[in-house]
Amino acid sequence: MPHKNRIISLAGAILLMLSMQAHAAASALQDYQVTMGEMVADLSRHQDAVFNRTIDADAILDTSFGGLMLDSAWEEDMRGSLKEAIETRLGQKIINDMPEDAYVKMLRMKAKDDGVLALIRVDYGDFGTGYLDLHLK
Repeated sequence: MPHKNRIISLAGAILLMLSMQAHAAASALQDYQVTMGEMVADLSRHQDAVFNRTIDADAILDTSFGGLMLDSAWEEDMRGSLKEAIETRLGQKIINDMPEDAYVKMLRMKAKDDGVLALIRVDYGDFGTGYLDLHLK
């Protein structure tokens, strides 16, 4: 009987742990949804503060340079220049490309093992449609 009680206790502990992890993941996704809602509202007002605050320049550069065999000094110089451009000009570039009546909408978010994927549509009116495919960590 003591062996059976240990198994039941262990199973209960595992279920509690899984429940806590699921709650934490749901809470994190809600945090992302709030931030993305703020970003969409900000972009709709032709402002880039939330975009600039949430953009991860290092992650963009890691993805861009990942797997490339580059001279380390060259890569370091290039990363420095690009990081500054991403952090200070990318949001403004997106906004400058938007006509005054552009419509910005959050399409979906999906939790993945390595972060959250978010898809935003920018309707440029007569000038077409663009998408921001964001990988959040």
